[in-house]
Amino acid sequence: MHTNFKLLKTAFLLPLVVSLFSSCGWHLAPGMKKGDQIAIQIPYVEGDHKGTLTSSLVSSLEKEGSFRVRDSAHLILKVRLTDSKHENIGFRHKPKSLGEPGVKIIPDETRIKLLAEISVVDATSGRIILGPKNIIASVEFDHQNYSIRQDINSSSLGQLSDIDTTYDVIDIPLHRNMAHQISTYLSNHWQEIKQ
Repeated sequence: MHTNFKLLKTAFLLPLVVSLFSSCGWHLAPGMKKGDQIAIQIPYVEGDHKGTLTSSLVSSLEKEGSFRVRDSAHLILKVRLTDSKHENIGFRHKPKSLGEPGVKIIPDETRIKLLAEISVVDATSGRIILGPKNIIASVEFDHQNYSIRQDINSSSLGQLSDIDTTYDVIDIPLHRNMAHQISTYLSNHWQEIKQ
């Protein structure tokens, strides 16, 4: 009886666990078979001074499932950061000080856009197989537009309280977004790359 219960429990839980793990993680592009994964090398992204975009790109492509990132491969993914733009998209009234005339408006929400040029190159011939293509990624964040003396509470209720602190950490989600945009683009064009 005890053994039958264990078998029944295993028979019930195993498909559940398998279905949970197969729903997350990597997946192949539509129409792709397991043996169709494309080996690709990713040199350091030009303009990625901290290395966060290069790291995010390797991780995103490996997770996406259509590509295997290798140190040496027939294909090279070249990525070059070409531009970035900061724009204020939210504002608030500055508290009025004694003797200060008029109402002042200061920014408290910013959007950063990042532009990258990508191309896939044949490592042997140097021929461009895909691209060049411009990819845009962006991230928005709230902030206070002045510095604080203590750095003790630089983050409160999801709103970063110091614009300088914010700019120090915002590259991480921005580069993750860019890596996701690039890997999605490559996944959608894997047939052109494979030929």
